[in-house]
Amino acid sequence: IEGKMKAGKVKKWADATENRIGKRIGFVFNDSVIMAPTVNCRIESGRFTINSPDKVLILEIYKSLNDNKKRI
Repeated sequence: IEGKMKAGKVKKWADATENRIGKRIGFVFNDSVIMAPTVNCRIESGRFTINSPDKVLILEIYKSLNDNKKRI
């Protein structure tokens, strides 16, 4: 899954990733850590990628994100 933060959240994302350089940042879905990569640099683009070998889980996450996007 590839995504991009809303324009108003990009600076906050960039600052958060800068503060986590050399540390891990996690993506949590339904109370479970899906992935927790180590941040290598400030991410100013606001873009992110969510990966998992579990295709069913990825589809569930995608549908959830898409549903939330429609409600906003």
